[in-house]
Amino acid sequence: MVIALEYLSIRSADDLMVLGDEWNALARRCPGCLLSQTHRWAEVAWQVIARPRGRKLAGVALRSEGRLVAVWPLVAYRELGARIVRPLGPEATEYCAPLVEPGADHDAWLLALWQAAIRHSDIVMLPYLPVGSALSVLLHRQTRPVFASATSQAIWVAHGDYPSWKSYESSVSAQHRAELRRKRRRLADHGCVSFSELGMDQAVGLVDWILDHKRRWLGRRKLANAWLQRSDYRDFLVALASSPLPLGRIGLFVLTLDGVLVAAQFNIVDGTRVESLIATYDERYSRFSVGNIINEECLRWALERGLDYDFRLGDQSFKLVWARRRRDIASFQVLTGACGWPLFLFLHAKAAVKRARFKLGLGRFVPARLRARLGQPSSTDR
Repeated sequence: MVIALEYLSIRSADDLMVLGDEWNALARRCPGCLLSQTHRWAEVAWQVIARPRGRKLAGVALRSEGRLVAVWPLVAYRELGARIVRPLGPEATEYCAPLVEPGADHDAWLLALWQAAIRHSDIVMLPYLPVGSALSVLLHRQTRPVFASATSQAIWVAHGDYPSWKSYESSVSAQHRAELRRKRRRLADHGCVSFSELGMDQAVGLVDWILDHKRRWLGRRKLANAWLQRSDYRDFLVALASSPLPLGRIGLFVLTLDGVLVAAQFNIVDGTRVESLIATYDERYSRFSVGNIINEECLRWALERGLDYDFRLGDQSFKLVWARRRRDIASFQVLTGACGWPLFLFLHAKAAVKRARFKLGLGRFVPARLRARLGQPSSTDR
């Protein structure tokens, strides 16, 4: 028997708000649901990021037999005459994934959601989509023009690979562990070293500290990062961390020396994982490897609670010391309407220029500001 689907459009703030309870219930039925797939994340992103930028809500949802089974919060805007649709969010580095209930009808619901999402678009932007996910598989089955403008890897530790913290710890290089113990002792010679999690009432001060030190770190290395410089991204982080969330929470982890902040992580904590969204440290203490010390503490915190630890985008060496698992991440542009051809070709050409430039080894001679305009991803997780 074919069960009819009820299609819901999310075109206004009221449309978004009214789905809150159903959306949360759907999220609870989806093992591995990301915090960035939740209603609260979308609500804050709309209020703080998308609406002030003039974006229009363009989300879609599905009900089957009266039950919400899929939801995809999206926004639309125009560029070079094309109507672009992209996920609703802070437009930084969050993973791209519609929320679809698992089960025998999952793929059919995902296809229906995709077809509804592209109906009034010229280009669909899908940044940071995990390769091999159901949506990426669906894209490769499409006959529409698709290209990946950027690729990266996410590095992570699966708690299921290790029966205990001790077994995980023994998997890390003995040389690295010995060196880190030595750095801990040296740091402790200067005062009391403490690792802790701050409460929501301290979120504003910590977010400002993290962003300030991250921007300084990037500036000294002449690295560009547009979203870390935006005041609305700061406001988004503060709004998420300053109030209770129906699903998941923000983990504000700090390393202090005699009560003075020396390193911090702004992490996303959900039912299955910890995502290290932003990590930074005070470079005056870099000789003590405080960034690695807080990495170890956060890893221990996650694994002892049965949670994976996701270092997120980038295969920097400091991550590979701790983690062996990798997953490919790609940002896709999909041509869905005739008016999108000029912008689609422009984006394709820009990506080709970027790839050619770095194949020739010229990337290091290009100024950071121009690198950002050409779309080179810059490292923000340390």
